[in-house]
Amino acid sequence: MATEMTTSARILAKDSGETLAEHTICCLEIAESVLANLPFEESKIATISDDLREAIALHDTGKAATGFQKSLRKGSKRWGRRHEVVSASFASFQKLKEEIIFAVLTHHKMIPSNGILPCKGCLHFEEIPLAPEPCPVWFKMAKEWEENNQLFAVEWSEILSKVNSKNLSANLGLSCLALPEIWLDSMKQGKLDFQRRLYASLLRGLLMSCDHVASSNAR
Repeated sequence: MATEMTTSARILAKDSGETLAEHTICCLEIAESVLANLPFEESKIATISDDLREAIALHDTGKAATGFQKSLRKGSKRWGRRHEVVSASFASFQKLKEEIIFAVLTHHKMIPSNGILPCKGCLHFEEIPLAPEPCPVWFKMAKEWEENNQLFAVEWSEILSKVNSKNLSANLGLSCLALPEIWLDSMKQGKLDFQRRLYASLLRGLLMSCDHVASSNAR
């Protein structure tokens, strides 16, 4: 049972009042046009289509956290945490591909700084739930998301009805990030198979494009 809920009857994605399901479905609709114009053979587009739709379904699910929902109220302060980290944790719980989880995790910010490169625009390691023991701040983020599970379940059910995925379930939960740390280390990423890195970059770019177009209302 949720211990704290938003004052709205729905989980919102934007301060405009757009619900999480509405925004996600809008992104899915935009994805159809994007996919129709990709310069690849049909079999590759079919794979990209499945993976992109799953990435879109998950990308903003972390916004269900009570702190994020409060930040959408007029005059409220920013949450100060990254919703996409929670989204990637939910994607990990759903046992999606590493490339999908990576795209969800980085659709706004870059991977954490290695301490040498500037950290502006990067995610912070302390927020990312890495096994075996995440930092304390992660548990606070997870708690805020779980507090809104009852309301989030409504949005997730609506999203599932539109995304048509055999890999996604109605079960709710968060897990440690199902990405080897090599994905998050800019000094070691070169050791990843090039084709996997290329595909993850493609998914990330397509997800960002669909999200940005949906957010601009320029359809």
